Amino acid sequence: MVKVGITLPSFVDDAAAVFAIARAADETGIDGAFVFEHLFRTASDGSRRCALDCWATLGSLAVETSGIRLGPFAARATLRPAAVLAHSCATLQRIVGDRVLAIIGAGDAQSRAENEEFGVGFADIEERLAATRSAVELVLESGIETWVAGRHEYLLDLAARTDGWNSWGSNLATFAARAERVVRANPKAMVSWSGIVVVDATDASAESKAKRLGTTSSRLVGSPRTISEKLRPFIDAGAQWLILAPADSSNVANVSWLAEVKERLAS
Repeated sequence: MVKVGITLPSFVDDAAAVFAIARAADETGIDGAFVFEHLFRTASDGSRRCALDCWATLGSLAVETSGIRLGPFAARATLRPAAVLAHSCATLQRIVGDRVLAIIGAGDAQSRAENEEFGVGFADIEERLAATRSAVELVLESGIETWVAGRHEYLLDLAARTDGWNSWGSNLATFAARAERVVRANPKAMVSWSGIVVVDATDASAESKAKRLGTTSSRLVGSPRTISEKLRPFIDAGAQWLILAPADSSNVANVSWLAEVKERLAS
């Protein structure tokens, strides 16, 4: 049966919504709660939204939840030295045990401004890929389930040497081709699709919400029934996990709607 995860709000001043959503997800059978690793995000109007620290948030979630999988989404290999990232993953594992799911990526163009403003620097693609490999290898040595996130061919091949691969926002054809490549190299690899969703009780209310939020056509919009219908082809293409990022991330009602999506996908 496909597993469903939810991303938690990161760009908030008050963490109360983060904990409320994580607890609700834990109680309703959502399989994973994931925290973005960002330092800030610049909104479309140019304003800057603060970001909660990924690892501090995950540590707090360890005591707020009891069964749900927890992990970064995705830990950026260039933001911390590989040994520090591996240590953070291992520390979380000592707190919550096998609930940790470490998803690691190389970062993308949107990461540049964050890295440079914080003095980390934004390396070229070859250096970022090498950093990702180093981090992944160290985390795997700790016995932690580790996935690689990304679309670069190098990352697809690296993912085949780990426990799994995650694709963010790709269309069905692209996802299917990349998933097939990973699984052909490692039939045991866990394959996952992730993307932004706008979900509400009905299609009409979801469309209204999407219009209000200014979401783009690439996002999945609809009722739980419609969202599940749009996601099923990704399962047929090999997805064993679906990590869904509600556009209105602080709305705890999304949890029950995504739980219904999971139930429909299981039927």
